[in-house]
Amino acid sequence: MKVFPAAQVMSETVANNLEDIHGPDNLKETVKFIRLVDRFFDCLNGHSTTEGRHHLKPDRNPYTDADDPRLNFLQDEFLGYLQDWRQEVQTRPGRYTAMQRKAMTLTQETYEGIYITVHSFVEVVKYLLSPEVGIDFLNSRDLVCQDDLEQYFEAQRERGKLNNNPTLKQALHNDTKIMKMGEIRQTLFKGNTYRKRQANIEIDETPMPRRKLPKTLRN
Repeated sequence: MKVFPAAQVMSETVANNLEDIHGPDNLKETVKFIRLVDRFFDCLNGHSTTEGRHHLKPDRNPYTDADDPRLNFLQDEFLGYLQDWRQEVQTRPGRYTAMQRKAMTLTQETYEGIYITVHSFVEVVKYLLSPEVGIDFLNSRDLVCQDDLEQYFEAQRERGKLNNNPTLKQALHNDTKIMKMGEIRQTLFKGNTYRKRQANIEIDETPMPRRKLPKTLRN
């Protein structure tokens, strides 16, 4: 999924600018939250073996050790911060309704999604880098990217139109059309997922030979 807008806001650059403009003591918790989310993004979005060095972002380097410190950051520091935040909201003094307290932190669905993603990612990295499996390195984005899956269901929704509850027969019928027409490959650049890189297409602009017209048409 494309996260460019969120990544641009929740970035180290924004955190540094906030500190420069408002001072290190003001907006301290906001700056801390932005930096934690920025590092969370980096730990799960490494594309290649050189990206971390190229962007001066060591958290985007490949994972080569099952005991990588970034795994401890994800499980202990980042998830611990979210859990402490939720606990502080629940114990905050004042006469707040349940809806008001829910609005003070991440939604339950978002928290559970992050929790499952982090623990699943950590366990997969530890398993694949273990001596039993013997993989040398892992790029984190290869493990968490769901673009292909999202493109498939996007094509299913487009085929279903206003039908939000298709039957099995309808879903299989749509699946047949998707495979025949190759709709998943036709991803828009402005869509919600990354477009797969395609090989450069060379266009031959050599003029075609002219065909001589019959004498009857010349006259």
